[in-house]
Amino acid sequence: MEGDLGSKGEKTLDGRILPPRSVIIGNDIDVSEVVKVLIKYYFPHAKVIYDPTCGEENYQFNDWILQEEYQKKYDYIASDIKRTKWSMFQADVFKLPLRDNSVDIIVYDPPYLPYSRTDSRGEDYDIATISSPLKILEFYSGKIFKEFYRICRQGIIVKCADFYYPVNTNNFYPILAYVCPKIMSLFKIVAIHIYRYFHQMTTLLQYRLSKITLKHRRAFTVHSYYIVAYKRKLKMIENKKEKVYQDLITNYM
Repeated sequence: MEGDLGSKGEKTLDGRILPPRSVIIGNDIDVSEVVKVLIKYYFPHAKVIYDPTCGEENYQFNDWILQEEYQKKYDYIASDIKRTKWSMFQADVFKLPLRDNSVDIIVYDPPYLPYSRTDSRGEDYDIATISSPLKILEFYSGKIFKEFYRICRQGIIVKCADFYYPVNTNNFYPILAYVCPKIMSLFKIVAIHIYRYFHQMTTLLQYRLSKITLKHRRAFTVHSYYIVAYKRKLKMIENKKEKVYQDLITNYM
């Protein structure tokens, strides 16, 4: 399936950058291309990028961040819970060893599915074991977003995904209803892009095809999301605290 990202983040004749599509689907649109375009469009003045969940292969950045064009434009900082060939230091996202307002944007890609992986990425990303849904949701706790607010100047890009747990049931966990309120207390969400890269063998599709006779009434696959949010000013948070809570109740509770 050939995909369409929409804008590639390049400037038009009048100097504008056109936005990427709201729904990005396809076999040929890699996650690194999506991240690059989101940064270029939503954070055109960013200089310092922090990636606290880089992993061994670093799928979000390894196709482009080492290119000379982008090395001149960005200072890229990476860390993870364990040392990898990409991470510059070890760090726990619950307590980051960075100074206040020390980076422009944070691109956050935590383990967002409870299923274990048996390939090399399971070890690289520390997801070789099955996690509970509560464990997955811990990666989107308010404590983490407070740390992000403290160290960033402009905003954040957060990747997450809906999931079924256990995989062979209809127990659906919609992630946005949980994540968005946590982000909105300190950041202003300006966009949510749905992203679906069709891997050759996804867990849900494998199960659905092998157990087709059970006739589960549910989708073949779930979707990933990229949430883009700008940092709020503290004064705005205090002055509009009541309105923010009301918005949360109205839209997400």
